Amino acid sequence: MEYSDLVKGYQQLINKPKAAALKDDHAEQVVTIHETVWLRILLIHSLKNPDLVRLVVEVSFPNWVYDISMSLNNDGVIKESSLGLPDVLKEMVIHLEYLHRLSDVGFRLELLAEEGIWSASTELKQPPSKELFKALVPTKSMAKH
Repeated sequence: MEYSDLVKGYQQLINKPKAAALKDDHAEQVVTIHETVWLRILLIHSLKNPDLVRLVVEVSFPNWVYDISMSLNNDGVIKESSLGLPDVLKEMVIHLEYLHRLSDVGFRLELLAEEGIWSASTELKQPPSKELFKALVPTKSMAKH
C-alpha cells in the first residue's frame, strides 16, 4: 500500500453520496482502505455528523493462528514447532511497533482484549495532513503479509 492509496480511499469516502441520515444516532459508513491477514485500516464516516471521520487501524493475529490452536490436543498448548512461533512473534512485534508509531502522531491506542485486537484511532475533522497519511503507510516488512 502506498501513500496515494490512502489518499484515494479517504477521498472516495468523503465524496461518496451519503445515505439519508437515519434516526439512529450511530449510523455510519465504513470503508476498508487496506487489509492484510494481520492489519485492517478503516475509515468510518458518521452520517449524523458529516464533518467527522474516524480513522481506525486494527492489528490482530491472523485467523490461521486461532484455527491451529483450536485443533490441538487436550493440553491446549501451541508447540513452537507447529506454527513457527518465533516468526509469528516477530511479525506481531513489527505490527505493534507500527501502532506505537501511530500513537506518536496522535492516534489513541486501545486493546479489545476479548477479541484480541489492538487498535489505533483518531478523529479527522478536516482533511488529514500528508504527514498523517505517510505515518499510516505500513513498512515494507509488513507489506509482504
